[in-house]
Amino acid sequence: SGEHLQAQVMTTRDVPAKITLVENFLHKRLPEYDENVTLVQQIVGQISEDRSLMRVEDLAQRLGYSPRSLQRLFHQYVGASPKWTIRRYRLQDAAEMLDQGTPADWARLAAELGYFDQAHFIKDFKDLIGETPAVYASTTDDDSENDPRSD
Repeated sequence: SGEHLQAQVMTTRDVPAKITLVENFLHKRLPEYDENVTLVQQIVGQISEDRSLMRVEDLAQRLGYSPRSLQRLFHQYVGASPKWTIRRYRLQDAAEMLDQGTPADWARLAAELGYFDQAHFIKDFKDLIGETPAVYASTTDDDSENDPRSD
């Protein structure tokens, strides 16, 4: 137990021996290796790097998994759905485009990011970022005007 470890560490004078006691204690409590952790990290990496992945079905087909299998993996290891993860990266892309001063053609931007219409894009953007793309864009414009680095 933790109390037993504390007593051992307190009575041991040698610092390397104290370190060994703590390392052994922690090592016994490490979870076993789970190859799904590595798999999910790789999948999230693909979503992050390959912006052509717009739908869970596309991702599942590319990886040779069913959409349901991906959903189970993500819920267990990420704590969110693959759809949410893909959407998050797309909306992050949109915010970055707006930060860089990309002109605000919402329909075009929505289509580039895989949305069927700008209303869904605007709703998702507001849900994730906290404000509409128009408000966000005007805020970033105001920030760049007041930012001494932009001179």
